[in-house]
This record gives sequence, C-alpha cells and structure tokens, in this order.
Amino acid sequence: MTKFTLIVPELDASKFRWTKNPAGGHVGVAEASDFGPITTPLFGRAYRDAIDEGCVLFNDKRETTMQFVLSHVAENDGDIQFWKLTNCNETNPIKLTIYND
Repeated sequence: MTKFTLIVPELDASKFRWTKNPAGGHVGVAEASDFGPITTPLFGRAYRDAIDEGCVLFNDKRETTMQFVLSHVAENDGDIQFWKLTNCNETNPIKLTIYND
C-alpha cells in the first residue's frame, strides 16, 4: 500500500453506521451532513502524481487510521447522489458509502 503523499480530509469512523459485508469485511454508510457544513470537503487529491481522490478514516476508540480512495460517484441529472470509497488495505476490505443529502 502506498501512503498518500498529500494531506486529505479526515472523517470520523463513529459517524458511519456499520454492518458486516456477507462477502467479507465491513460496510459503513453515512450522510455528507454527518461530517459538518456543506463547505467541508469530504475528499481530496491523495497523490502528487495522480488524480486519485481520497480521505482518511480515523477511529478514536482504537487510535487507528485507514486510507480510502474514491471508487464511484453516482449522479442523476448532474446532481451527485452518493460516493463510494474503498480502503487501501486488501486484507481487511471495508467499503464506505456517503449519501449526498
């Protein structure tokens, strides 16, 4: 796994509703407003030499962080409905969905 070379936004893991994924790993779901005002960016460019966008998920209880990259943006008539993100750790698959409320 390559560490992000740029500073990206950090999201609080406790803001997500968590379930186990039947295929393995976990799934987290949240709404964009759970993370603050609309002006707060959810993702940022992760690497100097690429256009990948991502964020870091932090867990205060475990004192851990995990990198996520944007994997899908769902749009309808030019409006974003939700974003899907995938963690960068293949041994512990975690998927995130953030709905644009």
